[in-house]
Amino acid sequence: MPYKFLTEGFDVKLYGQYARPVSDFKWLNKEQALENSFKKDSANIPKLPFHLGYHWGSKKDVIMYATKK
Repeated sequence: MPYKFLTEGFDVKLYGQYARPVSDFKWLNKEQALENSFKKDSANIPKLPFHLGYHWGSKKDVIMYATKK
């Protein structure tokens, strides 16, 4: 789910490190709002102690934990 849809109506906690979508999904655009959130608050975003998904090799994984307000 795009991050921009979670910014209103949800409390969102970010984990990991942002990376652009992998080249297998060239039609996906970079999520500027998500990247900006990672840049703005990088000191307070915990790194993940494991790796998953398409970026497991680069060790840049993102988990967005959202709860409805």
